[in-house]
Amino acid sequence: MTTTTSSLSNRLHLALNPSTPADTLARLASDRSTDVRAAVAHHPSTPAVTLARLASDRSTRVRCSVALNPTTPSAALARLASSQGESIRRAIASNPSTPADTLTLLASDGYWCTRHAVASHHSTLHAVLAMLAGDGDEWVRSAAARRI
Repeated sequence: MTTTTSSLSNRLHLALNPSTPADTLARLASDRSTDVRAAVAHHPSTPAVTLARLASDRSTRVRCSVALNPTTPSAALARLASSQGESIRRAIASNPSTPADTLTLLASDGYWCTRHAVASHHSTLHAVLAMLAGDGDEWVRSAAARRI
């Protein structure tokens, strides 16, 4: 099977299948279909090196899937944290594996939903929560107050 000759539905099925081997997922990461690449980026068995490569994908949807994947390497999450896409930054702040230093960076994000996700995250440092408890948005303040 090659990713250029099999049907889109077959490639998508492979990318979504929990039993698909890591080497197949790595090959599918170069697929021409955004749907396939996004499914690979979301898959828990996608190799770390492949997720790091997909973090630079041209598609916001693919990068957002990388940002949400708990197995994405910390370095890739840190690079994505400087993204212009609000949805990507919010996804990183929602990822349970995002490290505290990246959450600290995102705590000053201009988008309230990102700051709310940081305030709700289990790895956010107490000092960051204290700062967010004084945020201009009531939802962010409330989320931070619940965690202090």
